[in-house]
Amino acid sequence: MSPHLSSLQQALQQADLIWLALPQGYDQQALYQALARSRPCRLWPAPAAAHHLWLVPELQALDEQAQQAVLAALLSGLPEGAQALICAPLLSPLEGRLRGAGLTPLRLGPTRLAWGQGELADWLAAEQIPAETAAPWSARLGQWPLAWRLWQQARQCDEPTEGLLQAWGLALLDPVLAQLPAPLPLALALQAQTNPLDEPRLLQLANLSAGQWREWRGLLCQAGWLLAREDGDHWQPWIAELLGLWREQPQLDWAPLSHWLAQWPLADIQALYPARPLPQLALSLFSRIGLPCLELGQGAWLAEQLDRLPALWLRQQPALCLLQAWLAMELHRRSDWAEEYLQILSFQVLEPEEAASARLLQAMISFNFDHLQDAQQQLAQLGEQLPQPLLAPYRLTQAMALLFCGQLARARTQLDLLVSWADCQQQYHLKLAAWYRLAQLHYLQGDWQLAGRVIQTALEFVQQQDLKQDRLLDSLYRLQAEICLQRGEPDQADYWLGQGSALTAPLGDYWRLPYLSHQALCLIWRGPPQALADCLEQLEQQRFGQQYCRMWQFRAGYALALGYQQRGDQASLARLRQRTPWHERLADLYDLQDNLLHAWLAQSLAVPLPRPQLESLVATAEQWQVHWLAQQARLLILLGQGTADPEPWHPLLAWLAGRQTVLPLLLAGPQAVAPLQSLSRWPQTSPSVLTLVQQTLDRLTRPLDTGDELPQGEELSQRQWQILRLIAQGLSNEQMARQLFVAPSTIKTHINHLYAKLGVRTRAEAQAVARQRLLGG
Repeated sequence: MSPHLSSLQQALQQADLIWLALPQGYDQQALYQALARSRPCRLWPAPAAAHHLWLVPELQALDEQAQQAVLAALLSGLPEGAQALICAPLLSPLEGRLRGAGLTPLRLGPTRLAWGQGELADWLAAEQIPAETAAPWSARLGQWPLAWRLWQQARQCDEPTEGLLQAWGLALLDPVLAQLPAPLPLALALQAQTNPLDEPRLLQLANLSAGQWREWRGLLCQAGWLLAREDGDHWQPWIAELLGLWREQPQLDWAPLSHWLAQWPLADIQALYPARPLPQLALSLFSRIGLPCLELGQGAWLAEQLDRLPALWLRQQPALCLLQAWLAMELHRRSDWAEEYLQILSFQVLEPEEAASARLLQAMISFNFDHLQDAQQQLAQLGEQLPQPLLAPYRLTQAMALLFCGQLARARTQLDLLVSWADCQQQYHLKLAAWYRLAQLHYLQGDWQLAGRVIQTALEFVQQQDLKQDRLLDSLYRLQAEICLQRGEPDQADYWLGQGSALTAPLGDYWRLPYLSHQALCLIWRGPPQALADCLEQLEQQRFGQQYCRMWQFRAGYALALGYQQRGDQASLARLRQRTPWHERLADLYDLQDNLLHAWLAQSLAVPLPRPQLESLVATAEQWQVHWLAQQARLLILLGQGTADPEPWHPLLAWLAGRQTVLPLLLAGPQAVAPLQSLSRWPQTSPSVLTLVQQTLDRLTRPLDTGDELPQGEELSQRQWQILRLIAQGLSNEQMARQLFVAPSTIKTHINHLYAKLGVRTRAEAQAVARQRLLGG
């Protein structure tokens, strides 16, 4: 193939010195003869006479002595105004001295391998190929004559043109790729679609210096892969396509490239990672950067890349199957999914680091679903001698195990250290996780003010670092909503729950449980009654329909117990109690929560637990410094005693008033009315306790608009149901007498009989029971 001579001649007239990279086996003599017809020239070495154009043979074909002779002749014997053509496939080390002598190169590069304007059309006409036949291929084959000639040959074969052209093209790549040092071929393949070529990024990716790249660039230009243009080097279109095919070959070793790539900032990796999935690159790269991605809160991007790979292939690769287990645990927070992946891995041979990672995951799953003794044993087997990517989740899991085993002081120290360590390592996702556990620790201790400050600090940090898409924020939002609900602030709780639900919406139906729990608490505060009934039904179905972590199960159970108590739904309370275990031996905080919920349900069903059992709950909670649960157990003891004496009640109510919470008292229901009334009349009641008492009585005895329909039942007569409804509406005896057209004394008689059947002694207690009966239907 001949170069475009008019372009070459024009370039020769504008430059002092030209390097022309010639392909291997190119007929130089034909070029010389073609040029000789337009300019007088002679072949080197014959510098005796002055010539307008000197043609120098390929420098790399000469030995060092001959190269020095060429250099000396150029520097001393080149006539003024003469031009020289040096045929060299690569830039010679002599270039520096030539530039020092004032000779400036103009690199035509491989433009001789591209047809000029009109030449492709001339060739198509000469080959009698219709323009409409060639048109679909023009964008892919460009102006590269070799590609068009291969295409023409493929068209003349019986086999499909596409497959044959690709096979021949890949064979054309192999000789050049074999000469390139790893990982340069892979780096080039990743940038095959980038025009112009991003040379700085390529050098970083391939771990090459500028000098090394200059040598290999010359080879690529000589092979006709790259076209030198004013704005940089451009790929030949078909070469870019062939490299895209080549990089997907399963036999390629991506380890050298992924080793360098893994050291880059994650943002750069994400920008460079190919749009089309490359299984072998994913295996090599993600096994290195998978856990760091999770630590940086980039699990969503990682999951998106893995979802593009064949599911069966992922399950057959231990490293990626393990990574999917981590994603299930950290991103989707589905311990059941993570356990399924670990079961698949149990049948495969794992490397030592992979085995340690799987054991750590199993400890985290045990933490969520089983007794913490298993998790602690697995953590003890791991020890501190772990690979760097596993240290952060190991320390966090260790701190969580300490927290839920009742060692709150040690857990707090470790979490404080973890926050500092994560800050130094710039692992902001880990820092948020540690902050969340710290806030949870303070909440369990009953220090809600400090818990709120930790949450606020974390949210301010999220704004500073732009971490608004980190799904761990959902946990912070829900904990803040829980504090608001304890204080009777459903509007603020709604705001925080809305923030969190936007993050968990992509995670599916599984994540409805915690939000249904808090939605039920919001409806308990402000109704309407039917909406609460529907929400409780959904919550019960969700809680018992899937396997959830025990913390979620407790919170959902607590919301159900409170909702059923508010509605006086004894059947649902009994069913919930049957499904709530009682642990004879408390091994961890989960067991303590189960027992506390079981005790609340027993109290609501009027079969309170023996006092020694409740006192053991108090003792364990105080020993573990879980004061919030200890105070609830103390409340159960007072309810079980049935005393309205304000003196033993006042310390407990003072503690609750300091946190502005009334939910435990609402869970106590009508049983709390009598002692609260005694406290409201006791002269030693502090103002804060008096405010809490009044707020609780208002909630328990609030007038209720029951409508016209009345429940049916053998326990109460129709007239007693009518009076019960009027009591729930807050009417006095005289108002009831006028509405029912009877004497006030008759109303008083009905009320006395009604009090006896309900087991109450005061109007306030009757109003609380009336609300329950009528809300529950």
